[in-house]
Amino acid sequence: MNEQKEYIITVKDPAVWDTGLWNELTVDGLGDNFIPKRAIEVLNERPFNEFMAHFNLTDDEVTEIRQDSRIAFVELQADLHPEVKKEHFGTRPTATYDKSGTTTATMKNWGLLRSSRSTNPFASSTAVSADFTYNLDGTGVDIIVMDSGVEPGHPEFAVNANGTGGSRVVDFNWASLGVSGTASASSIGGYLGDSDGHGSHCAGIAAGNTCGWAPGAAIYSLRIFSGNNIMGTGYLGEINSDVAFDLVKAFHLAKVTAGNVRPTICTNSWGYRSTYSGMTATVYRGVTYPGSSTSSSRGQVNYLHPYVVNYLDVSATSCSNAGVILVGAAGNYYHKIDVPGGLDYDNYYTGSYGTTYYHRGSSPTRADGFINVGAIDNSTTEQKVYFSETGPRVDVYSPGTMIMGAYANEPYQTYAVADPRRAGYYLNKISGTSQATPQVTGVVACFLQLRPNSKVNDIKAFIAETSNKNK
Repeated sequence: MNEQKEYIITVKDPAVWDTGLWNELTVDGLGDNFIPKRAIEVLNERPFNEFMAHFNLTDDEVTEIRQDSRIAFVELQADLHPEVKKEHFGTRPTATYDKSGTTTATMKNWGLLRSSRSTNPFASSTAVSADFTYNLDGTGVDIIVMDSGVEPGHPEFAVNANGTGGSRVVDFNWASLGVSGTASASSIGGYLGDSDGHGSHCAGIAAGNTCGWAPGAAIYSLRIFSGNNIMGTGYLGEINSDVAFDLVKAFHLAKVTAGNVRPTICTNSWGYRSTYSGMTATVYRGVTYPGSSTSSSRGQVNYLHPYVVNYLDVSATSCSNAGVILVGAAGNYYHKIDVPGGLDYDNYYTGSYGTTYYHRGSSPTRADGFINVGAIDNSTTEQKVYFSETGPRVDVYSPGTMIMGAYANEPYQTYAVADPRRAGYYLNKISGTSQATPQVTGVVACFLQLRPNSKVNDIKAFIAETSNKNK
């Protein structure tokens, strides 16, 4: 019970750090009724995040600190929860459709054609041969892909569509921004490279030169998942996702300080989820239902559910407030995501981690400032794909099933096919809100090329105005 663990304290108002709270926590002998009278070890000051810092605390101390009126949240570092997991938002559905059940190297992302036409070109055919015409390509925009990394040598990221001209993936030194807790490039196998294929696939949908929307944009790889390099060159480490939005914020503010007006978009096809673990009761629309079993009638429609990490949401919102455009996947857990004041926003169950709200969406993409994206199916009838989150917090839906793009030499829903432009590189189709999200990211990059000073609310208004309704 008295073991010290890493907790993140998030305050309601950043001013309280300097008006006493920091000293109360870190100087022996100080502290109000709720602050321990010992010097608390600081694990990370988070100088680029005004709302939070990491401390070594016992569970008993956390219980006391939470009563302090200055404190918004005290949360265990998310990866320390055994039943909570950070994962990509791709999925392997049990059924596939004719768009398409096979993969060849000549196939492209069908979302490009569908989302640029006012009527459905796939109404009578699962494959359409047509030109994709455009007059915006994301030139002058920076896209940060927060994911498993981006493989810079893939032909989809070349300057030219035939795979020549060098790479548009920037080898940026994230440690140069001075954000505490940032792994050095040498300690994680470099900042470039993909540990799964998922990040490259998402980057290709957003900015690939044949499967993407914004082939003129610069691509930045921010790898928050570790694993074996898809090129077979060894193990790749990760940058801690706890500080990832601090990095994106610092990156953008450094550009602003230098007079660089290039917009920054950060695309996020990942989030936290958990299981309905150790349930003792559910409170659904104000009524308590004792029991250890889930019930679809109470919206518990999958054994997994989105999970809220408040400190991550606050970090993301701070990043958005600095001017970064955040686009994020709603998730693949079938759940409704409600908004504050909504009928289901306060539904929760009691279980292994106390009170867990299951209709509030997945962190970080549920946070204020995010454009939250659900996925549509590739069936003839245009509809939400069965696995996609839905509800008032989802801002827009886009094609997210059987989407073609850059990938590893691994099977997913189909077998990967060799990219004829460069030996050793591959393409494949993946489904998920992971794939729907970079469709929106790419469109937003083109919008920002035209209107680089736009804010997130301007972009949401544009999406609301120009999207197809009531599908």
